[in-house]
Amino acid sequence: MSATQTITGEEPLYFFLFTHTEDPFNYDLSEERYTRFTPEVTARAASHPDAHLTWTIMFQGTDARSVAERNPQTGVLDLLRSAHDAGVVHFGYHAHHEATYNNRPQNSFNDSSSWETLTNGMVDWLGCLKDVTHGGCVAPDGGGVNAVQQYFGPVEAVSGTFQQSDTAYEGGPASHAALRWLPNRLVGFGYPDHGPFASGERRDAVAALMARLTPTDETSSTVFWADNVIKM
Repeated sequence: MSATQTITGEEPLYFFLFTHTEDPFNYDLSEERYTRFTPEVTARAASHPDAHLTWTIMFQGTDARSVAERNPQTGVLDLLRSAHDAGVVHFGYHAHHEATYNNRPQNSFNDSSSWETLTNGMVDWLGCLKDVTHGGCVAPDGGGVNAVQQYFGPVEAVSGTFQQSDTAYEGGPASHAALRWLPNRLVGFGYPDHGPFASGERRDAVAALMARLTPTDETSSTVFWADNVIKM
């Protein structure tokens, strides 16, 4: 929205400013983004305190560790934690490409797996330390959402906790697994516009569902409540 536009009426305008970082190897690119945008977001938040501007950075466990371990050379961890303490930056966890894009093994679930098996398996997966080369869990904790909280601070949002490769939606046991780690989490991600939902019948089905969830122009077609979390 440009400075010349005027908002009429009493309805507020909300948007979610966030970043996914998913690369534990090319960390220079992510670190440059943090050092460039954090001062800008901080300045804009100070200039417009009524807007309550914040930036949510969503790490994987692997790249969270990479950035944190490089802090003595870069100071990026200190920068982001300071911005968090000032209320400008929040942290999140993105699970889908953990440990890397090409190496992201999932637990061995099938159609007959029980609810308890699915939930407990995802609890283990969300917190375990993962081998950045081979992808599997190498320790029961110290990775995933646990790493983000350990190095940076409280995790406010979670995305990418899918249990089947063709699903791309966090629901059911995955949401309950996230709840085990983050009982006060309020923000999750709904149906994406890429991956399995990018085309075909699934895209049409999502559009039809959103139409049912959006009975009037006053309700958002991209935000809904599910599994005790706001899905976007």
